[in-house]
Amino acid sequence: MAWEGKERRSAPRARCVLPIELSSEGASFSTHAETTDVALCGCYVANRFPLSIGTKLSGELSISSRRIKVLCEIITMDPGVGNGIRFHNMSDDDKAALKAFLESTGKSESEAQSDSGFIIR
Repeated sequence: MAWEGKERRSAPRARCVLPIELSSEGASFSTHAETTDVALCGCYVANRFPLSIGTKLSGELSISSRRIKVLCEIITMDPGVGNGIRFHNMSDDDKAALKAFLESTGKSESEAQSDSGFIIR
């Protein structure tokens, strides 16, 4: 059954698995994870040990050979599943590259839900 509530997202998301490196402010190490979906304004990251809502991070999203740098914030936490992340302060060049990638993936998350569950890699 499809969810029939009001959509809260500010941009459509593409279902895709991309590597992302995240580090919290002042941390001496980073975490490597994968997205499950991506939009211009943020992404969802699969993580068995999700971070707390409000955590500020710096991130690098890898698309082919390009690394897109963003400042970001945890906005949702699903224990044992992952985090919703909002992007902040992305350069115009990185935003244009991400937009081009998202447009090239073809289907938004809502369109992909009617498919057989394939995720773009």
